[in-house]
Amino acid sequence: MPFDGATYVTPSVIPAQPNFWQRVGQFARTGRWAPAKPEPARALYAPLEVSTDNLTVQTLKIGRALIEDRKDWVQRRYETRDGRRCAVGALRGAARL
Repeated sequence: MPFDGATYVTPSVIPAQPNFWQRVGQFARTGRWAPAKPEPARALYAPLEVSTDNLTVQTLKIGRALIEDRKDWVQRRYETRDGRRCAVGALRGAARL
């Protein structure tokens, strides 16, 4: 199955682990010790519920559209520089979209 991004978690910036003297400086400024380890990254939103059946049908429709015209066909190559494809190449191209 191609990567559909359904389980993608947006990366958050994780600060570098503060050294001892940085933690002492923060304690002097705020009166609190800085955590020794940064908090783990959290998802900013819930993953989308995506039906694999819908994705399959959409991929097949796009693949068919890529080779709908006979002038877009080619044999013994997945894809050529001018955009012609075989059936498997069309499915691979559709999966990238």
